[in-house]
Amino acid sequence: MPDSNLEIVRRAVQAIIAGNWRAALADLDTGVELDQSRPSGVYRGRAGVQEAIERWSEVWVDRRVQAEEFIDAGDQIVVVTHESAKSARTGVALDRRIAEVWTLDGGKVVAIRTYPGRDAALEAVAAAHERS
Repeated sequence: MPDSNLEIVRRAVQAIIAGNWRAALADLDTGVELDQSRPSGVYRGRAGVQEAIERWSEVWVDRRVQAEEFIDAGDQIVVVTHESAKSARTGVALDRRIAEVWTLDGGKVVAIRTYPGRDAALEAVAAAHERS
């Protein structure tokens, strides 16, 4: 029996947090798109996703990320994370919650889009379901 979309995303998120790139990228489609238009842009492909996350990790020290919630919406999974870190350059502290919508097709993650919070992500999912 194939893994559910929720299981696929949960596994990928935990692997990213652990820095296990082989496991993290395994369930991503080769053409996956990571949209973090704020603050850093859009990244394409598995290498692009890895680059985006590594770049973010390089500028922050004492970085902690915890997945707090996974919301199953069928072909989309909302992931709410809490992140805390300190700027390597300035020492400024970061403490935030963000949400991502992970979209899957045929058991592969085809898109990840970042939102400023849980409500914005859920609204995006609801709007996508209304269009389909």
